[in-house]
Amino acid sequence: MNTLTIGSFNFQNKKANRLGIKIEGKDSAFLISEHIQRFNYDILGTQELTKRFRFRLSQYLKGYETTGKYRYINNILSKLIPKSIDFNESTSIITKIKVLDSKTKHLPSFFKIPRIVTIAHMEKNQEIFTIMNTHLEIKDKNTQIRQLQALVKIIKNDKYRENLVLMGDFNMSVNMEHFAIFLKNLEDLGLQRVEINERTQINRKRAIDHIFIPSHWIVVEKGCVNDQTLKAVTDHTGIYVKVKKSR
Repeated sequence: MNTLTIGSFNFQNKKANRLGIKIEGKDSAFLISEHIQRFNYDILGTQELTKRFRFRLSQYLKGYETTGKYRYINNILSKLIPKSIDFNESTSIITKIKVLDSKTKHLPSFFKIPRIVTIAHMEKNQEIFTIMNTHLEIKDKNTQIRQLQALVKIIKNDKYRENLVLMGDFNMSVNMEHFAIFLKNLEDLGLQRVEINERTQINRKRAIDHIFIPSHWIVVEKGCVNDQTLKAVTDHTGIYVKVKKSR
């Protein structure tokens, strides 16, 4: 492979999706599509992307494929929830790379908000990659631990682990003991955390959004996305990394 530009971004449902906010007369979906194309992401992991907003985004975003299912089964909850509420969030992956297959798995949630991970296998230049994107429990430590353990198990069993990327809104920072254990587990599996330590959510002091890449990949560039137009549609800061392989 040559270089890859990989990003992770939480759309914040109540701002970007439900309100359909307009900035200077422009649809928020249009603004985000402009950002994606301007930044030229190869792979973008999203959190809180709903069905309705995903459709709006697809109208503007050309040359990209979006893959990933939703937290809830639509045909059941659609009978109970008013259509005006765009509630059903996904951890969809937006990419320019050929998607070979994709599945969305539920993680242990124990009667809390369902949490999921989208897993896609992609091919570029005859190499196959695994891309995982997730959004984890916000408060309960025991649930967080079980979800982290589930991710480790999925990674262990993936046959393309040598070229595996994990990203998302983990709702955990590196100073938390159980997340530090998770980091060590990933290190043992050949993954490194991209060192982006700036605050990525306005109510947190540290980064809670993370990207993990294979240890043999080289970081060319990394950081938070400073795009002023996005601040009106999320309470998060997007993160990105440009990488290349060392072998």
